[in-house]
Amino acid sequence: MNWICTLEDMIARYGEDKLVHNDGKLAKEAIKKTIEDAQAIIKIYVPNLDQSNKETKEILKPICLDIALYRLSDYVTSDIDVRQRYEQAMETLAFIAKKADKGEALPSLTNKKEKTYSEIIYKRGTFS
Repeated sequence: MNWICTLEDMIARYGEDKLVHNDGKLAKEAIKKTIEDAQAIIKIYVPNLDQSNKETKEILKPICLDIALYRLSDYVTSDIDVRQRYEQAMETLAFIAKKADKGEALPSLTNKKEKTYSEIIYKRGTFS
């Protein structure tokens, strides 16, 4: 299940030209699989994610897409920029996980009162 991002999000972010096989066709099944893989990686780093929280989704969407694009590069292309995006995404994900574990504040995307990472990313009652 794609709860962070979708095939359409991937196309919107990178354009179809980066997401086609050598035959010129969109790599839909490979994209869907790499998105699932990227979401699984995120769940490993931050296991108690609140999947219903829209703010969580918006924070993690670019990270998920960059991880998925990197994993897709095995199927579609090999690009230095893709590798750099992947490395930055993984560093950001590790940073978020570390801050969440400490309960440190994360600036709100909606300009409301600052919330802690645990309030944004984790379900209430599952983060200790």
